[in-house]
Amino acid sequence: MSAKGILLATVLALLGLAAGIVIGRQPLRHAALPTAAPQTKAPDSNAAPNPKLLATTQPGPKPTALAPSTRIDLSKIMTLEEAAAAIKVALAESNQSARYEALQRIANAVALTDIPKALTLAEAITFRDLKANFVSTLISRWAESDPVAAMTYAQGLTKVQERNQAVVSTLNVWAKHDAAAAIAWYQQLPPGALRNQATWHIVSAIAQGNPRGALDLVRSLPSSFNKQNLYDTIFSQWANNDPAAAAAGALELKPGSYRENFFRNIASQWAATDPDAATAWVKALPDGNGKRSALQGLVGGLAYHSDPKRAAEFAMSLPAGAGRDQAISEAASAWGNRDLNGAVAWVQQLPDRLAKQNALNSISWQWAQDDPKAAADYAQTLPPGTAQNNLLGSVANQWAQTDPQAALAWASNLPAGQGRNNALQSVLTSWSQTDPPSAAAYALTLPSGQARNQALSNIANQWAQVDVEAAVEWVRSLPAGPGQRDALRNVIYPLLNSDPKAAAELVQSLPPGQTQTDLIGQIASHLGSSDMSSAIGWIQQLPEGRAREQALQNISWQWVTSDPQGAAEFAKNLPPGNARNNFMNSVASQWANSDPKAALTWAANLASGQERDQAYGAITSSWAQHAPRDAANFVIGLPPGDGQNRAALAVISSWSSSDPQSAAAWAGAFPEGNLRDNALETVARQWGQNDPSGAATWLSGLPAGHSRDAAVNSFVGSTAWQYPEFAAQWVGSISDEQMRFNQMENVARSWMNSDEAGARAWIAQSLLPAERKKQLLSQAR
Repeated sequence: MSAKGILLATVLALLGLAAGIVIGRQPLRHAALPTAAPQTKAPDSNAAPNPKLLATTQPGPKPTALAPSTRIDLSKIMTLEEAAAAIKVALAESNQSARYEALQRIANAVALTDIPKALTLAEAITFRDLKANFVSTLISRWAESDPVAAMTYAQGLTKVQERNQAVVSTLNVWAKHDAAAAIAWYQQLPPGALRNQATWHIVSAIAQGNPRGALDLVRSLPSSFNKQNLYDTIFSQWANNDPAAAAAGALELKPGSYRENFFRNIASQWAATDPDAATAWVKALPDGNGKRSALQGLVGGLAYHSDPKRAAEFAMSLPAGAGRDQAISEAASAWGNRDLNGAVAWVQQLPDRLAKQNALNSISWQWAQDDPKAAADYAQTLPPGTAQNNLLGSVANQWAQTDPQAALAWASNLPAGQGRNNALQSVLTSWSQTDPPSAAAYALTLPSGQARNQALSNIANQWAQVDVEAAVEWVRSLPAGPGQRDALRNVIYPLLNSDPKAAAELVQSLPPGQTQTDLIGQIASHLGSSDMSSAIGWIQQLPEGRAREQALQNISWQWVTSDPQGAAEFAKNLPPGNARNNFMNSVASQWANSDPKAALTWAANLASGQERDQAYGAITSSWAQHAPRDAANFVIGLPPGDGQNRAALAVISSWSSSDPQSAAAWAGAFPEGNLRDNALETVARQWGQNDPSGAATWLSGLPAGHSRDAAVNSFVGSTAWQYPEFAAQWVGSISDEQMRFNQMENVARSWMNSDEAGARAWIAQSLLPAERKKQLLSQAR
């Protein structure tokens, strides 16, 4: 790359881009990163602020001001010694759910004053999820009485994932009791995954009592922030308490900011309390996606909460399309709950189209439960097809629950075909819940084929839930073949919970193949979750091959979580091949989640070349999820070449999810070429999915060129399925003709699914060639 190109990218970086980078044939230049927020020394440079410093100006609540929400029987409070002993007993429990419940009870039984010391007991818990839940429970209780102390402890944890989860648990409790102090702490967090998680908890807490304030807070966030879940939280709570105000608030949002989803939820909740006002609001909305979504929500709200007949009439008035079909189905289902005969009569008179099929499906179980013979008679009058098959299956399932013999006799006399198969499957599945041996005996009388195999599999699944040993013995007695194989899959997991050793022996006795490989992988995962050393020992005695590779891959994340050094050393000793590559990547990725610097030290000692490059790519991808600036700076220092490019794209991919504006600034400093194209494509796709309006603003500022075309093409592709009108405004700006025409067709097809009339009008006036227009317009919806 020329000296001019180096200078340009470096200048851009120094002007405030996230981390300037020039990747090409010349060495990279380091650039100073801007300080994201004031912070104190912490385990990594993207860590959160020290709550003690904040407390001098924004004090947290006094310990006496808060009462613990977890009520504990004082007679059952555990000492630390009792808690340590109880943890050992809990970890010896073979059932995972029982282990979890026991550890939760222990965490809730420790005295508040002993919580800081009790947290050290968590080191005895090797399984990550169990440990995380135990720590989270303790910290949440601590935060109720002294959030500053709890936050100080959380910030002192060295492993990134554990630290972030502890911080969020503390913040969640703190925000509920003292939102102002919690917000003051939160506002000093640097951009990244932790700030994103914290934002949701802060917004959720404010929205409970002040949704307008929560909305203003979210709207003040950078346009790059993924606000959809935050808005969901706000409008869900707001519409429940004051739907009119929520509706006014939603209208303040720009089109393309997912406000259409909120229109639907608001209309649904409003219709439950004031259907007339909700209907008037929906009708007054301007035509477009927002109004269509609100209409569907209105139908759902009317159907389930106030007047299903009115909802049905309203659904029929909607424009033809998937939205209308769904609304008709919802209306039918709700009507059936209140007046089954009225709903059945209404559905029967519908035209024989997809809407009728969906409506029949939605009431079939109710009808079959109330009057199986009438439902069965009607099903046989339907033309052969999906609607008839589904109704026959529903009738059979419901009938078999009350009279399996009568249901079986009826299903057996149906005409041969998919409808009869569906009915028989439903009868046998339902029958096996109450009398699996009888259902199994009948299934074996069916002719060989897919229907019989499916029946055997369904029966095995039901039988194993009530008597796994008997189910296993029955499966062993089946003739070898697809039927036995499918049935075996359904008994292994219940057997694993009751007798892992027997499950392992059973699977190892199977002939080699995909079934054995899949089941060995399941066993490895199960063993790894409870006893990693046993899992490793069991896997090591497996013969070389695909099954062993799958088992290793399935335990890799658990092993790295509990013993990264041991997992890394094991990976280095694997023979070259896919198993080694996959395991090395898992080690790199998982290790970077908890200790990226240690993972980098390990990767630096790998042999130079593809293996080290892949490890760096996996590490930077995980690292960028919680410390993207640090990951970007590391990539700058890598030697130029494919390895550096892959690592840069890994950072961009992760960074775009949490802070697309900064990721876009970094990618924008890349010189023209494949790397810049791919980087901008990634940013445009992820930003467009989360915040179309913000992404569009960024795209407007990109200079013309191939990389801009690539970004716009990616943006249009990511938004067309949900916002075709919005995507249509951008597709014409793609300068590459073939790329532009292809995306115009993509937009048109997506638009046809939601608004056929609008799509046809746009196609007719578009700049597509006449032949392409003709093909699109001739396609049936």
